[in-house]
Amino acid sequence: MPVRKYRRETTEINCCLKYILFSSNVVIWMTGLVVLAIGIWAWNEKDMFSNITKLTFIALDPAFVLICIGGITFTIGFTGSVGALRENTCLLGTYATFLAILLLFEMGFGVLAFVLKDKGWIKDQATEGLRAFIIHYREDPDQQNLIDWIQEDWLQCCGIEGPKDWDSNNYFNCSSGAIGSREACGVPFSCCRRRPQELIKNKQCGYDVRKEGYPVDRHIYERGCLRAGEDWLESHLIGVSATCIFTLIMQFEICSISVQRNINFSIKDKFTMDTFHIGGKMTTSSTNKNAAIFICLFKVNYEVSKIIYEKGCVQAGEEWVERNLIIISISAIVTVFFQILGICFAQNLRADIYAQKSKWH
Repeated sequence: MPVRKYRRETTEINCCLKYILFSSNVVIWMTGLVVLAIGIWAWNEKDMFSNITKLTFIALDPAFVLICIGGITFTIGFTGSVGALRENTCLLGTYATFLAILLLFEMGFGVLAFVLKDKGWIKDQATEGLRAFIIHYREDPDQQNLIDWIQEDWLQCCGIEGPKDWDSNNYFNCSSGAIGSREACGVPFSCCRRRPQELIKNKQCGYDVRKEGYPVDRHIYERGCLRAGEDWLESHLIGVSATCIFTLIMQFEICSISVQRNINFSIKDKFTMDTFHIGGKMTTSSTNKNAAIFICLFKVNYEVSKIIYEKGCVQAGEEWVERNLIIISISAIVTVFFQILGICFAQNLRADIYAQKSKWH
């Protein structure tokens, strides 16, 4: 009896593309889930779900920011991974749309920041945000920990323009001494400069340092963060411009490949009679590993005798951004590249799925 031979039907779906998209988005999905869980846990610890009206400046609440970032990341990772695994064109289209919206938002924010740089809008927003942190320093533990981290560990600064900005806080206002506040005319411990021989952190080092007649040898940071950031941006203006140009070129190149791929698919689909085949060209490109972000503390020449940070956080923040512009730019480029690559992968996989479905009819 003759043996009947069967030829395995070829598939239009690129398995390599499918599982690259799936595996990468599973990582994004799980990361978003962890960040979202941390944000929800932080809000629950502060009992914010039952006292939502207590929130002031919700956009500056660290837990709320984590919830938003985690939710967006979770949604993008879910649509990308499940859409690739189940070969669902609807989910893949949603995934590509989310990435495109996120990419446009990032580009728009970058253009807006560049246009409004000389108008002081960015400086005003940073100043208002830090002022809100200072005013509500004792009211929200997350905001308190965040401003302490900014002043002590990240930028080594104090206040916005300097230590005097802490007079905006009711606890550190000099007039609060009349009602028995021990912190009156002082600054938080995070404004203090650690002495080399200190083994235990002194939480009372900022007491009375802004009082008249206080000895000159106060160990606090005196400089504000606002001016330092402006200097850093000015010194790295060429690097910022080159990064923006390179990013735009890369975006147009990759997006043009994706558009060309979909146009070719549409043309072939229109003129095919029985069956058709779409060359599943997969756009690949070699990318560097995610650039690690190194935090470099801004060093300023102070008198040896000073104990507290005199530098304001806005000025120190601007200085830190200027000093680390190359690292920030590389990280932004890598992030944007992977977003565009995800859009291309999703669109190519959708085209392959449509091609496979058309063979069934």
